[in-house]
Amino acid sequence: MSIYFDYNATAPLKDEARAAMLDALGPPANASSVHGFGQAARHKIETARRDVARLCSAKPEEVIFTSGGTEANAMALMRGAPQIITSTIEHVAVLDNSPQAVRVAVDAQGVVDCEALQQAARNAPEGSLISIMAANNETGVIQPLAEVIAIAREFGHWVHSDAVQALGKIDLDFAGLGLDMMSISGHKIGAAAGIGALIQREGLASYPRMSGGGQEKNRRPGTENLSGIVGFGAAARVSKDARPVFEALRQHHDALEARLLAEAPDAVVWPSQPPRSTSSWRDSSNRLPSIIFWARKGTVP
Repeated sequence: MSIYFDYNATAPLKDEARAAMLDALGPPANASSVHGFGQAARHKIETARRDVARLCSAKPEEVIFTSGGTEANAMALMRGAPQIITSTIEHVAVLDNSPQAVRVAVDAQGVVDCEALQQAARNAPEGSLISIMAANNETGVIQPLAEVIAIAREFGHWVHSDAVQALGKIDLDFAGLGLDMMSISGHKIGAAAGIGALIQREGLASYPRMSGGGQEKNRRPGTENLSGIVGFGAAARVSKDARPVFEALRQHHDALEARLLAEAPDAVVWPSQPPRSTSSWRDSSNRLPSIIFWARKGTVP
Protein backbone atom coordinates (compact mmCIF):
# COMPACT_ATOMS: atom_id res chain seq x y z
CA MET A 1 0.00 0.00 0.00
CA SER A 2 1.25 3.46 -0.88
CA ILE A 3 0.80 6.49 1.36
CA TYR A 4 0.78 9.91 -0.32
CA PHE A 5 1.81 13.01 1.63
CA ASP A 6 2.69 15.53 -1.11
CA TYR A 7 -0.56 17.50 -1.08
CA ASN A 8 1.31 20.81 -1.33
CA ALA A 9 2.42 19.76 -4.80
CA THR A 10 -0.94 18.34 -5.84
CA ALA A 11 -3.89 16.74 -4.09
CA PRO A 12 -5.49 13.50 -5.32
CA LEU A 13 -8.43 13.98 -7.63
CA LYS A 14 -11.65 14.06 -5.62
CA ASP A 15 -14.40 11.62 -6.60
CA GLU A 16 -16.83 14.50 -7.04
CA ALA A 17 -14.44 16.29 -9.40
CA ARG A 18 -13.85 13.13 -11.43
CA ALA A 19 -17.59 12.52 -11.81
CA ALA A 20 -18.24 16.10 -12.88
CA MET A 21 -15.41 15.98 -15.41
CA LEU A 22 -16.56 12.72 -16.94
CA ASP A 23 -20.07 14.12 -17.30
CA ALA A 24 -18.70 17.22 -19.05
CA LEU A 25 -16.63 15.10 -21.45
CA GLY A 26 -19.78 13.57 -22.93
CA PRO A 27 -21.62 15.83 -25.41
CA PRO A 28 -19.90 18.39 -27.67
CA ALA A 29 -19.49 21.49 -25.53
CA ASN A 30 -18.30 24.93 -26.56
CA ALA A 31 -19.83 27.42 -24.16
CA SER A 32 -19.65 30.19 -26.76
CA SER A 33 -22.15 28.41 -29.03
CA VAL A 34 -25.75 29.61 -29.02
CA HIS A 35 -27.32 26.18 -29.57
CA GLY A 36 -28.50 23.89 -26.82
CA PHE A 37 -25.22 22.01 -26.42
CA GLY A 38 -23.34 25.27 -26.02
CA GLN A 39 -25.80 26.74 -23.56
CA ALA A 40 -25.70 23.56 -21.46
CA ALA A 41 -21.93 23.96 -21.31
CA ARG A 42 -22.33 27.62 -20.34
CA HIS A 43 -24.65 26.63 -17.50
CA LYS A 44 -22.04 24.16 -16.16
CA ILE A 45 -19.33 26.82 -16.27
CA GLU A 46 -21.41 29.42 -14.46
CA THR A 47 -22.41 26.89 -11.79
CA ALA A 48 -18.73 26.10 -11.23
CA ARG A 49 -17.92 29.82 -11.12
CA ARG A 50 -20.42 30.26 -8.30
CA ASP A 51 -18.95 27.32 -6.38
CA VAL A 52 -15.39 28.63 -6.70
CA ALA A 53 -16.52 32.12 -5.71
CA ARG A 54 -18.30 30.76 -2.65
CA LEU A 55 -15.13 29.02 -1.44
CA CYS A 56 -13.29 32.37 -1.60
CA SER A 57 -16.14 34.63 -0.40
CA ALA A 58 -16.03 36.44 -3.72
CA LYS A 59 -18.64 37.35 -6.32
CA PRO A 60 -19.04 34.92 -9.24
CA GLU A 61 -18.36 37.72 -11.72
CA GLU A 62 -14.99 38.27 -10.06
CA VAL A 63 -13.78 34.76 -10.97
CA ILE A 64 -11.68 34.55 -14.16
CA PHE A 65 -10.82 30.96 -15.06
CA THR A 66 -7.21 30.36 -16.14
CA SER A 67 -4.91 27.41 -16.82
CA GLY A 68 -3.70 27.48 -13.22
CA GLY A 69 -2.11 29.56 -10.49
CA THR A 70 0.94 30.45 -12.58
CA GLU A 71 -1.14 32.08 -15.31
CA ALA A 72 -3.30 33.81 -12.71
CA ASN A 73 -0.19 35.27 -11.09
CA ALA A 74 1.11 36.44 -14.45
CA MET A 75 -2.21 38.10 -15.28
CA ALA A 76 -2.13 39.99 -11.99
CA LEU A 77 1.51 41.03 -12.18
CA MET A 78 1.76 41.98 -15.85
CA ARG A 79 -0.64 44.91 -15.61
CA GLY A 80 1.87 47.68 -16.21
CA ALA A 81 2.02 48.91 -12.61
CA PRO A 82 4.81 51.50 -12.15
CA GLN A 83 6.36 49.35 -9.43
CA ILE A 84 5.80 45.87 -7.99
CA ILE A 85 6.61 45.10 -4.37
CA THR A 86 6.74 41.52 -3.20
CA SER A 87 8.52 39.35 -0.62
CA THR A 88 11.64 37.24 -0.89
CA ILE A 89 9.72 34.01 -0.16
CA GLU A 90 7.11 34.18 -2.91
CA HIS A 91 6.55 31.26 -5.24
CA VAL A 92 8.67 31.32 -8.38
CA ALA A 93 5.46 31.98 -10.35
CA VAL A 94 5.44 35.42 -8.73
CA LEU A 95 9.17 36.09 -8.62
CA ASP A 96 9.83 35.14 -12.26
CA ASN A 97 6.90 37.26 -13.43
CA SER A 98 8.21 40.33 -11.58
CA PRO A 99 12.00 40.33 -12.09
CA GLN A 100 12.27 44.08 -11.41
CA ALA A 101 10.19 43.99 -8.24
CA VAL A 102 11.32 45.39 -4.92
CA ARG A 103 11.65 42.33 -2.69
CA VAL A 104 10.94 42.78 1.00
CA ALA A 105 12.56 40.43 3.48
CA VAL A 106 10.80 38.26 6.04
CA ASP A 107 11.69 37.90 9.70
CA ALA A 108 13.21 34.85 11.39
CA GLN A 109 9.77 33.25 11.57
CA GLY A 110 9.08 33.62 7.86
CA VAL A 111 6.59 36.48 8.30
CA VAL A 112 6.89 39.42 5.92
CA ASP A 113 8.56 42.42 7.56
CA CYS A 114 5.70 44.92 7.57
CA GLU A 115 7.95 47.83 8.58
CA ALA A 116 10.15 47.20 5.54
CA LEU A 117 7.04 46.75 3.42
CA GLN A 118 5.68 50.09 4.61
CA GLN A 119 8.97 51.79 3.70
CA ALA A 120 8.95 50.21 0.24
CA ALA A 121 5.33 51.24 -0.26
CA ARG A 122 6.15 54.80 0.80
CA ASN A 123 8.94 55.00 -1.77
CA ALA A 124 6.92 53.49 -4.63
CA PRO A 125 4.92 55.56 -7.13
CA GLU A 126 1.19 55.73 -6.41
CA GLY A 127 -0.71 52.94 -8.12
CA SER A 128 2.02 50.34 -7.61
CA LEU A 129 1.18 46.70 -6.94
CA ILE A 130 1.98 44.81 -3.73
CA SER A 131 1.93 41.02 -4.08
CA ILE A 132 2.21 38.93 -0.90
CA MET A 133 1.23 35.26 -0.66
CA ALA A 134 -1.51 34.17 1.73
CA ALA A 135 0.46 31.18 3.07
CA ASN A 136 3.89 29.83 2.26
CA ASN A 137 4.02 26.51 0.42
CA GLU A 138 7.15 25.31 2.27
CA THR A 139 6.80 26.56 5.85
CA GLY A 140 3.02 26.93 6.01
CA VAL A 141 3.39 30.41 7.55
CA ILE A 142 0.25 32.50 7.12
CA GLN A 143 1.07 36.04 6.12
CA PRO A 144 -0.58 39.12 7.69
CA LEU A 145 -2.64 40.14 4.68
CA ALA A 146 -4.82 42.55 6.63
CA GLU A 147 -1.72 44.57 7.54
CA VAL A 148 -0.38 44.34 4.01
CA ILE A 149 -3.64 45.69 2.61
CA ALA A 150 -3.74 48.52 5.17
CA ILE A 151 -0.22 49.55 4.13
CA ALA A 152 -1.16 49.45 0.46
CA ARG A 153 -4.23 51.60 1.00
CA GLU A 154 -2.21 54.16 2.97
CA PHE A 155 -0.08 54.86 -0.10
CA GLY A 156 -2.63 54.28 -2.87
CA HIS A 157 -1.41 50.88 -4.10
CA TRP A 158 -3.13 47.73 -5.36
CA VAL A 159 -2.83 44.36 -3.62
CA HIS A 160 -2.57 40.86 -5.08
CA SER A 161 -2.15 37.62 -3.14
CA ASP A 162 -1.03 34.22 -4.34
CA ALA A 163 -3.46 32.11 -2.30
CA VAL A 164 -2.81 28.83 -4.10
CA GLN A 165 -1.52 27.03 -1.02
CA ALA A 166 -4.12 28.50 1.36
CA LEU A 167 -7.21 27.65 -0.70
CA GLY A 168 -9.50 25.23 1.09
CA LYS A 169 -7.30 25.07 4.19
CA ILE A 170 -8.09 28.38 5.88
CA ASP A 171 -10.83 30.95 5.44
CA LEU A 172 -10.13 33.10 2.39
CA ASP A 173 -12.48 36.07 2.58
CA PHE A 174 -11.69 37.95 -0.62
CA ALA A 175 -14.41 40.53 -0.05
CA GLY A 176 -13.81 40.96 3.68
CA LEU A 177 -10.07 41.38 3.32
CA GLY A 178 -10.43 43.97 0.58
CA LEU A 179 -7.99 42.35 -1.85
CA ASP A 180 -7.86 43.57 -5.42
CA MET A 181 -6.69 40.27 -6.93
CA MET A 182 -6.06 36.72 -5.71
CA SER A 183 -4.67 33.66 -7.51
CA ILE A 184 -5.93 30.14 -6.85
CA SER A 185 -5.39 26.70 -8.39
CA GLY A 186 -7.67 23.69 -8.69
CA HIS A 187 -5.26 20.79 -8.27
CA LYS A 188 -4.37 21.88 -4.73
CA ILE A 189 -7.91 21.05 -3.56
CA GLY A 190 -8.66 17.89 -5.53
CA ALA A 191 -9.49 19.18 -9.01
CA ALA A 192 -7.38 18.31 -12.04
CA ALA A 193 -4.12 20.05 -12.90
CA GLY A 194 -4.44 22.70 -15.58
CA ILE A 195 -7.26 24.80 -14.11
CA GLY A 196 -7.13 27.81 -11.82
CA ALA A 197 -8.54 31.28 -11.47
CA LEU A 198 -7.69 34.88 -10.89
CA ILE A 199 -10.17 36.48 -8.51
CA GLN A 200 -10.31 40.12 -9.55
CA ARG A 201 -12.24 42.80 -7.73
CA GLU A 202 -15.34 43.92 -9.60
CA GLY A 203 -14.70 47.12 -11.52
CA LEU A 204 -10.93 46.64 -11.75
CA ALA A 205 -9.71 46.95 -15.33
CA SER A 206 -8.44 43.79 -17.03
CA TYR A 207 -5.32 43.45 -19.16
CA PRO A 208 -5.60 40.18 -21.12
CA ARG A 209 -2.26 38.52 -21.89
CA MET A 210 -3.62 37.06 -25.16
CA SER A 211 -5.94 38.06 -27.96
CA GLY A 212 -8.35 36.07 -30.06
CA GLY A 213 -11.66 35.68 -28.28
CA GLY A 214 -14.18 37.27 -25.97
CA GLN A 215 -14.33 34.50 -23.38
CA GLU A 216 -14.40 35.29 -19.65
CA LYS A 217 -15.96 38.65 -20.48
CA ASN A 218 -12.96 39.58 -22.67
CA ARG A 219 -10.58 39.02 -19.77
CA ARG A 220 -9.05 35.67 -20.80
CA PRO A 221 -9.62 34.64 -24.44
CA GLY A 222 -9.79 31.05 -25.62
CA THR A 223 -12.41 28.32 -25.51
CA GLU A 224 -12.97 27.41 -21.89
CA ASN A 225 -11.58 24.20 -20.41
CA LEU A 226 -15.04 22.87 -19.59
CA SER A 227 -14.02 19.60 -17.93
CA GLY A 228 -11.35 21.31 -15.86
CA ILE A 229 -13.71 24.09 -14.79
CA VAL A 230 -16.53 21.82 -13.71
CA GLY A 231 -14.06 19.64 -11.83
CA PHE A 232 -12.74 22.76 -10.08
CA GLY A 233 -16.27 23.74 -9.15
CA ALA A 234 -17.03 20.31 -7.72
CA ALA A 235 -13.80 20.26 -5.71
CA ALA A 236 -14.53 23.76 -4.42
CA ARG A 237 -18.03 22.75 -3.36
CA VAL A 238 -16.70 19.77 -1.40
CA SER A 239 -13.83 21.80 0.08
CA LYS A 240 -16.24 24.42 1.40
CA ASP A 241 -17.97 21.73 3.44
CA ALA A 242 -14.75 20.02 4.56
CA ARG A 243 -13.26 22.74 6.76
CA PRO A 244 -13.82 20.68 9.96
CA VAL A 245 -11.31 18.17 8.56
CA PHE A 246 -8.59 20.81 8.62
CA GLU A 247 -9.58 21.94 12.09
CA ALA A 248 -9.16 18.35 13.26
CA LEU A 249 -5.89 18.11 11.36
CA ARG A 250 -4.58 21.05 13.38
CA GLN A 251 -4.76 18.92 16.54
CA HIS A 252 -2.78 16.14 14.84
CA HIS A 253 -0.31 18.75 13.60
CA ASP A 254 0.32 20.03 17.11
CA ALA A 255 0.63 16.52 18.54
CA LEU A 256 3.11 15.47 15.84
CA GLU A 257 5.15 18.62 16.38
CA ALA A 258 5.29 18.02 20.13
CA ARG A 259 6.44 14.43 19.56
CA LEU A 260 9.04 15.60 17.06
CA LEU A 261 10.51 18.11 19.50
CA ALA A 262 10.52 15.52 22.27
CA GLU A 263 12.37 12.96 20.12
CA ALA A 264 14.75 15.50 18.52
CA PRO A 265 15.54 18.26 21.06
CA ASP A 266 17.87 19.95 18.58
CA ALA A 267 15.11 20.40 16.03
CA VAL A 268 13.84 23.87 15.14
CA VAL A 269 10.29 24.34 13.88
CA TRP A 270 9.16 27.38 11.87
CA PRO A 271 7.44 29.48 12.91
CA SER A 272 8.46 28.86 16.49
CA GLN A 273 7.00 32.10 17.86
CA PRO A 274 3.65 33.78 17.27
CA PRO A 275 3.69 36.61 14.72
CA ARG A 276 4.17 40.18 15.90
CA SER A 277 0.52 40.85 15.34
CA THR A 278 -2.63 38.86 14.83
CA SER A 279 -5.23 39.77 12.26
CA SER A 280 -8.88 38.89 12.60
CA TRP A 281 -8.88 36.91 9.35
CA ARG A 282 -6.39 34.34 10.64
CA ASP A 283 -7.15 30.94 12.05
CA SER A 284 -6.17 30.21 15.65
CA SER A 285 -2.66 29.36 14.46
CA ASN A 286 -0.26 31.35 12.33
CA ARG A 287 0.47 28.43 10.01
CA LEU A 288 -1.35 25.94 7.86
CA PRO A 289 -2.39 22.77 9.70
CA SER A 290 -1.08 20.64 6.84
CA ILE A 291 2.63 21.58 7.06
CA ILE A 292 5.38 21.08 9.64
CA PHE A 293 8.61 22.71 8.55
CA TRP A 294 11.60 21.79 10.69
CA ALA A 295 15.34 21.26 10.56
CA ARG A 296 18.14 20.53 12.98
CA LYS A 297 19.79 23.56 14.54
CA GLY A 298 22.52 25.05 12.39
CA THR A 299 21.38 23.46 9.12
CA VAL A 300 19.37 26.47 7.88
CA PRO A 301 19.70 30.21 8.54
